[in-house]
Amino acid sequence: MSLRRDLDTAAYSDETNSGAWAPGAMRVQRSGLLHLARLGAGASAASMILETPKIVAGIVPAAPHQPFVNVTVALDPDNLKDQLGPLRDTYRNAGIATWSLWLQDMDGADLECLELEPYGYQQIVCLPSMSRSLVHPISTTREDNDLDYDVDGSDSMDDLGAVNDTVYGAGGELARALAVRPQGLPLHIYRAYHAGAAACVLATVDYEASRQRRCGVYFVATVPAARNRGLATRLLTVALRDARSRGCIVSTLQATRAGEPVYAALGYRTEFNFRVYTHVEPAGTRGGT
Repeated sequence: MSLRRDLDTAAYSDETNSGAWAPGAMRVQRSGLLHLARLGAGASAASMILETPKIVAGIVPAAPHQPFVNVTVALDPDNLKDQLGPLRDTYRNAGIATWSLWLQDMDGADLECLELEPYGYQQIVCLPSMSRSLVHPISTTREDNDLDYDVDGSDSMDDLGAVNDTVYGAGGELARALAVRPQGLPLHIYRAYHAGAAACVLATVDYEASRQRRCGVYFVATVPAARNRGLATRLLTVALRDARSRGCIVSTLQATRAGEPVYAALGYRTEFNFRVYTHVEPAGTRGGT
C-alpha cells in the first residue's frame, strides 16, 4: 500500500474564514513543521539540519533528551526504512539520546504497516495539525490592546528558551537549545510580561507553500504563575495580526490535545493529525560529549 499523497495539486481556499482546505493541506502543514526542525537546528552551537529527499531532521546536541527540538519529518513514508539506520547513526554520533519522527496521519493511511517498533520507535502521541485563515481582519479587544508585550525586542532568544524550559521541565536543555537567533530565517519572537518578567512566549516563522505566504506558530508557553490570564490568547492574537500585515494568508501550528480547544476558540481548525514516534537510545550507545 502506498502512503504517499499528492501534495502539489491544490492550495488553501481564501474564500471564507472557515479554514477550509483543499487536498494540498498536508503539504502546507508539512512545510510549517519543517520550519520547526530548521528553527531548532539553527538556534544553538553544533546544531545542524539533515535534508534528503525522504526526511528532514533537526540535530540539536544542546538538548539531547528533547524530542521536540530533535525532530525528524518523514517526506516519503513508502521509502522511510532505509533512512532509519543512517538517521540513528547521525543522532547517536551527535550525542543525542531521544529524538522524534513525525508522520502525517491523513486519508486513512495505514501507518501501522510501517512497523517502526523493530527500529526502536514507539508512538507517543497524535498531535492535531491546525490552521486558521488570515484573509479577513483579526478581531482584537481592549484587553489585547492593553497587553504588555514586545516582539523582537532583543537579538537574544533567551526568553523563548527559558520559558519553555520552565513549562516543560527540560532541565535547562531547551534554554540551551534556543539560544541563538537562526540566520536567514524570517523569525519573530513575542514576549508577554507579568510582574515585570517574560511570562508568555511564542515564535512565528513566515514561509511559502503552494505559492502563498504562511505563518507557522511555535513554542507557545506560559509560566504557571501567569496562567489563566489569557496571555497566550492575547499574544497569539497580536502575532496573527502582525502576520496578516506582512501578507500571510494562513497560520499553521501543531497543538497538544489540551491546547486544541484553546486554538479552536481563536479560529483554528484541525486538518489532520501527526503521529509522533520517539526513539530512545540505550545508555552507553551515544557518541558526542
